[in-house]
Amino acid sequence: MACNVRTTRIEVKPFHPRSGRSRRGSTARRGIDEASRFRRVSSRRDLRSRQGRISSHPEPQRGTRRRRNPMKHTIATLLLLATLGVGPTSAAPEFVLRYVNAIPRVEISGDYRHSHYSVWRAASPGGASTEVTEGDVLCVGPCFADDYSAIGGHTYWYRFDVSPPEGAPVSYGPYEVTISRDLARPLSATVIPNPGRGPTQVVLFLSGNPGASVHTDAAVFDLQGRRVSTVHRGPLASGLNRIAWNGRADDGGQLRAGLYLLRAVTVDGRQSVTRLVRMR
Repeated sequence: MACNVRTTRIEVKPFHPRSGRSRRGSTARRGIDEASRFRRVSSRRDLRSRQGRISSHPEPQRGTRRRRNPMKHTIATLLLLATLGVGPTSAAPEFVLRYVNAIPRVEISGDYRHSHYSVWRAASPGGASTEVTEGDVLCVGPCFADDYSAIGGHTYWYRFDVSPPEGAPVSYGPYEVTISRDLARPLSATVIPNPGRGPTQVVLFLSGNPGASVHTDAAVFDLQGRRVSTVHRGPLASGLNRIAWNGRADDGGQLRAGLYLLRAVTVDGRQSVTRLVRMR
C-alpha cells in the first residue's frame, strides 16, 4: 500500500536578544528617556534661578572688604561734627598781589567787613615778622595793605590776622611772594613831554608812608657826567610830585639839543635815572 506524504519546509530564523524587542518596549524606553531629560532641564533652570537670587544679594567673600557708601559716610561725619560742636574748616583765602602807583598791595580774597585785621611781613619763613599795617584795621570789605617799604626783587612771607565780629581770631598764611623789580619802584622820574623844548614837567614818585618825606636831589647831567641843571633839591613827599622845570641850565642858558640824563637820588640810597632828549 502506497502512501503519499507531502513534506512542508519550515524555516526557523534564529532569535537575537536585540531584535527581539517589541515596538511597545521601544516606545516605553523613549518615554523614560524623555522624562529623564525633562528632569535634568528642570534641575538646571532651578539652579540658575537660585544662583540669580543669590547673586542679587551677594554675600561678602572672606578676605574682601565691603565697599562703603560715600553718602552714608559723609552724613555720619557731619552728624559727628555737629554732635561735637565742630564745623568743617574753611579753606584759606586766595592771596592777591597788586601794584598801585608802583606800591605793592597785598590782599586776601573774600568779604571780611566788620572784622579787624593786621598784616605782618617776614623776610624768611619762620623768621621775625614786621607789621605792615599800623595796628588793627577795620575791614569794610576785602583785607589789604600797601607795603611802602617792600623792595623790588626781594621775597617776603605775608600773614593776615583776622578777628571777626563773632568767633575766634584766625590767621591766614604765610603767603610767599616775590616783589617785582619793574612794577615796584621806590623812586621813579618821568619827563613830560620827552623829547621836548622849553619849559617841561618832571614827575617824581617816591614810595613811602603817606605824609612822610625824604630829602631828594634831582638834576640833569650830560653824557660826560657833568651836572648842567638842578630840577629839585630838598624834602620830597611820598607819593606823586609834579615839578615844573624851565628847561634851562643852572647858568640860565638854553641847553643844547641832544641826549641828557635825569637822575634822582634820596638820602636813604634810592635812585632813578631817566633819559631826556632836548630839541631846538
